[in-house]
Amino acid sequence: MSMKSSISNSLPSRVAQIVTQLQDDSDQQDIAKQLSEAANSYSHPTYKTIDSSTLNKELSQFIQHLYSNGLEPSRQVDRRTALAKAINLLARSEYAQNGEAGYESAYLDVINRSVDGLDNVFQCLVDVITDREISRLADLKYSELIDSTDTQLHLEIVQALMHDYSDLFPTFKNAGNAAYWSEHYRQLLDTIRATNQITNQILAGNGFT
Repeated sequence: MSMKSSISNSLPSRVAQIVTQLQDDSDQQDIAKQLSEAANSYSHPTYKTIDSSTLNKELSQFIQHLYSNGLEPSRQVDRRTALAKAINLLARSEYAQNGEAGYESAYLDVINRSVDGLDNVFQCLVDVITDREISRLADLKYSELIDSTDTQLHLEIVQALMHDYSDLFPTFKNAGNAAYWSEHYRQLLDTIRATNQITNQILAGNGFT
């Protein structure tokens, strides 16, 4: 299966422009870098043991630090709000797998591993916030590039993708119903964007830049 690592010249100009701009993930890289740098600049004592009150204090302070130094624009939150945000974020993190409550699982990790556990909790918070911010930026970019009510543009996008990327979507060859697929134009664009990014990373890693 031949995958296209760049935008095909055969795409209509309007669709090609949209795909090209969606491919640009520099804003996503910037927010991930900002949050990572903010997290790395946060320091805490080398605790021998950590109880729930200490954990809550650290969670509040860490979230305040991230929101103040890792997000654009900077956001100020009080300690109570910061703790509530941390608990909510942990409920969406890897600590909340298999039906477990995120905060309670994180607390057990901190009890068992002290500082190492606390650092892992912080990294999980950074990961969830980063994913959320990247998703927010993606939604904003889509709303700027594609009018959600412009069904004719949605149809044009899908028709172009069906023609140019049928190797990525074998069902196109049999379905051929662009009107049906036009309802799912964003999912198709997301798949193509992700595929192209992975392909470009592989090519770059092998010196094909």
